[in-house]
Amino acid sequence: MQWDASPSAGFTAEGVIPWLPYGDNAARNVAAQRGDPASVLRLCRDLIALRRAEFGRAGSGGAERGGRIARYRELPGPPGLWAYRVDGLLVAGNFTGEPITLDALAGPVVASSAGDGVLDRGVLAPWAGVVTRPGPSGPR
Repeated sequence: MQWDASPSAGFTAEGVIPWLPYGDNAARNVAAQRGDPASVLRLCRDLIALRRAEFGRAGSGGAERGGRIARYRELPGPPGLWAYRVDGLLVAGNFTGEPITLDALAGPVVASSAGDGVLDRGVLAPWAGVVTRPGPSGPR
Protein backbone atom coordinates (compact mmCIF):
# COMPACT_ATOMS: atom_id res chain seq x y z
CA MET A 1 0.00 0.00 0.00
CA GLN A 2 1.45 3.33 -1.04
CA TRP A 3 0.52 5.67 1.78
CA ASP A 4 2.32 8.82 0.67
CA ALA A 5 4.74 10.31 -1.88
CA SER A 6 7.89 9.75 0.20
CA PRO A 7 10.70 7.58 -1.23
CA SER A 8 9.51 4.65 0.92
CA ALA A 9 5.85 5.33 0.02
CA GLY A 10 5.11 5.43 3.76
CA PHE A 11 5.12 1.65 3.69
CA THR A 12 8.54 0.84 5.09
CA ALA A 13 11.48 2.56 6.76
CA GLU A 14 13.55 4.97 4.72
CA GLY A 15 16.40 3.25 2.87
CA VAL A 16 14.77 -0.21 2.90
CA ILE A 17 14.52 -1.69 -0.58
CA PRO A 18 11.20 -3.54 -0.95
CA TRP A 19 11.02 -6.88 -2.73
CA LEU A 20 8.16 -5.53 -4.89
CA PRO A 21 8.42 -2.17 -6.66
CA TYR A 22 6.21 0.69 -5.49
CA GLY A 23 5.24 1.95 -8.90
CA ASP A 24 4.51 5.67 -9.15
CA ASN A 25 4.07 6.36 -5.44
CA ALA A 26 4.49 10.10 -6.01
CA ALA A 27 1.23 10.22 -8.01
CA ARG A 28 -0.67 7.19 -6.69
CA ASN A 29 -0.93 7.07 -2.93
CA VAL A 30 -3.54 7.26 -0.21
CA ALA A 31 -2.59 10.79 0.85
CA ALA A 32 -3.03 12.12 -2.72
CA GLN A 33 -6.28 10.20 -3.38
CA ARG A 34 -7.94 11.04 -0.06
CA GLY A 35 -8.92 14.56 -1.17
CA ASP A 36 -9.50 13.83 -4.86
CA PRO A 37 -13.23 13.39 -5.59
CA ALA A 38 -12.39 11.45 -8.78
CA SER A 39 -9.99 8.95 -7.14
CA VAL A 40 -10.55 5.21 -6.80
CA LEU A 41 -10.02 5.49 -3.03
CA ARG A 42 -12.74 8.15 -2.75
CA LEU A 43 -15.13 6.07 -4.89
CA CYS A 44 -14.59 2.97 -2.73
CA ARG A 45 -15.12 4.93 0.48
CA ASP A 46 -18.25 6.62 -0.90
CA LEU A 47 -19.72 3.28 -2.04
CA ILE A 48 -19.00 1.64 1.32
CA ALA A 49 -20.63 4.56 3.16
CA LEU A 50 -23.63 4.44 0.81
CA ARG A 51 -24.04 0.68 1.33
CA ARG A 52 -23.93 1.12 5.11
CA ALA A 53 -26.42 3.99 4.99
CA GLU A 54 -28.85 2.23 2.66
CA PHE A 55 -28.58 -1.40 3.71
CA GLY A 56 -26.97 -1.44 7.15
CA ARG A 57 -23.65 -2.93 8.19
CA ALA A 58 -22.62 -6.29 6.77
CA GLY A 59 -23.71 -9.06 9.08
CA SER A 60 -26.45 -6.97 10.67
CA GLY A 61 -29.15 -8.38 8.39
CA GLY A 62 -29.54 -5.01 6.64
CA ALA A 63 -27.76 -5.76 3.37
CA GLU A 64 -29.45 -9.12 3.13
CA ARG A 65 -32.84 -7.76 4.22
CA GLY A 66 -33.42 -10.50 6.79
CA GLY A 67 -31.66 -13.21 4.81
CA ARG A 68 -32.62 -12.21 1.27
CA ILE A 69 -30.43 -10.29 -1.13
CA ALA A 70 -31.86 -6.95 -2.26
CA ARG A 71 -33.54 -7.31 -5.66
CA TYR A 72 -32.55 -5.17 -8.57
CA ARG A 73 -34.22 -4.49 -11.89
CA GLU A 74 -32.09 -3.99 -14.97
CA LEU A 75 -33.11 -1.00 -17.08
CA PRO A 76 -32.99 -0.76 -20.88
CA GLY A 77 -30.26 1.32 -22.47
CA PRO A 78 -27.93 1.66 -25.42
CA PRO A 79 -25.04 -0.78 -26.00
CA GLY A 80 -22.25 -0.27 -23.46
CA LEU A 81 -24.54 0.94 -20.70
CA TRP A 82 -25.43 -1.12 -17.65
CA ALA A 83 -28.19 0.47 -15.62
CA TYR A 84 -30.34 -0.95 -12.86
CA ARG A 85 -32.61 0.08 -10.04
CA VAL A 86 -32.26 -1.26 -6.49
CA ASP A 87 -34.61 0.01 -3.81
CA GLY A 88 -34.57 3.83 -4.09
CA LEU A 89 -31.31 4.02 -6.03
CA LEU A 90 -30.46 4.00 -9.71
CA VAL A 91 -27.01 2.71 -10.71
CA ALA A 92 -25.52 3.24 -14.18
CA GLY A 93 -22.17 2.46 -15.74
CA ASN A 94 -20.99 3.72 -19.12
CA PHE A 95 -18.58 1.12 -20.51
CA THR A 96 -17.84 3.04 -23.72
CA GLY A 97 -15.50 5.82 -24.78
CA GLU A 98 -18.44 8.07 -25.69
CA PRO A 99 -20.87 10.03 -23.48
CA ILE A 100 -24.34 8.50 -23.12
CA THR A 101 -27.47 10.59 -22.65
CA LEU A 102 -29.85 9.18 -20.05
CA ASP A 103 -33.12 10.69 -18.95
CA ALA A 104 -33.47 8.02 -16.27
CA LEU A 105 -30.70 9.49 -14.10
CA ALA A 106 -32.67 12.51 -12.91
CA GLY A 107 -32.05 12.99 -9.22
CA PRO A 108 -29.19 13.85 -6.91
CA VAL A 109 -25.88 12.02 -7.37
CA VAL A 110 -25.05 10.05 -4.21
CA ALA A 111 -21.84 8.41 -5.51
CA SER A 112 -19.86 8.54 -8.74
CA SER A 113 -16.61 7.37 -10.27
CA ALA A 114 -15.47 10.86 -11.26
CA GLY A 115 -16.71 13.25 -8.63
CA ASP A 116 -19.44 15.70 -9.50
CA GLY A 117 -18.45 15.93 -13.19
CA VAL A 118 -19.59 12.43 -14.10
CA LEU A 119 -23.16 13.44 -14.88
CA ASP A 120 -23.98 16.70 -16.65
CA ARG A 121 -27.59 17.38 -17.68
CA GLY A 122 -28.36 13.70 -18.02
CA VAL A 123 -25.17 12.85 -19.92
CA LEU A 124 -23.02 10.15 -18.36
CA ALA A 125 -19.31 10.63 -19.06
CA PRO A 126 -17.30 7.93 -20.90
CA TRP A 127 -15.99 5.08 -18.71
CA ALA A 128 -17.88 6.44 -15.71
CA GLY A 129 -20.35 5.15 -13.18
CA VAL A 130 -22.94 6.91 -11.09
CA VAL A 131 -25.49 6.20 -8.37
CA THR A 132 -28.44 8.58 -8.16
CA ARG A 133 -31.55 8.88 -6.07
CA PRO A 134 -34.35 9.58 -8.58
CA GLY A 135 -37.45 11.32 -7.28
CA PRO A 136 -40.89 9.72 -7.15
CA SER A 137 -41.45 10.48 -10.84
CA GLY A 138 -38.15 8.78 -11.87
CA PRO A 139 -37.89 5.33 -13.46
CA ARG A 140 -39.21 2.38 -11.49
